[in-house]
Amino acid sequence: TALISVAENKELQNKIGVSTDLHFAGAYLNCGIYDIISALNAKLPLDMGGVILKDFASIDKKDIATYEYLDLCVIVGLVNERFPKAFITYAEKDVFCKGQSERLIEVLKKNGVEVEEYHSTKFTSNHCFSLNWKGKDAVTNNALVEKFLARMAKGE
Repeated sequence: TALISVAENKELQNKIGVSTDLHFAGAYLNCGIYDIISALNAKLPLDMGGVILKDFASIDKKDIATYEYLDLCVIVGLVNERFPKAFITYAEKDVFCKGQSERLIEVLKKNGVEVEEYHSTKFTSNHCFSLNWKGKDAVTNNALVEKFLARMAKGE
């Protein structure tokens, strides 16, 4: 989502010193964190917010307030009307990313972006459930994603 947000926003490109005319026809997003700040404040198992921040930005949680690109850590704040059509998969009871996708969907819709989604409601279909190809939720989700991606490939 960060790459898409940068590609669709010339102001961001200028801020980080890149230039591109890329435009994405569609995006498939699966159980992501779209606001690292709220993830850091959430009580996640194994301090996942801190782990993700370290992997994402190479900084520790204690240094977040002085991070040069702090505003880029909140993808939901970077979304604009140029964001491509999106299909978002998430688990309603996700132990790692609870509420992240729901917030992104809300922001995308407020910006007039077409959004499709599928979410599991059972705790047993949790984070990245769609990668468990045989589960009922995974089968349903993946069939919908396949149709979405086929439409994007056709330019629909």
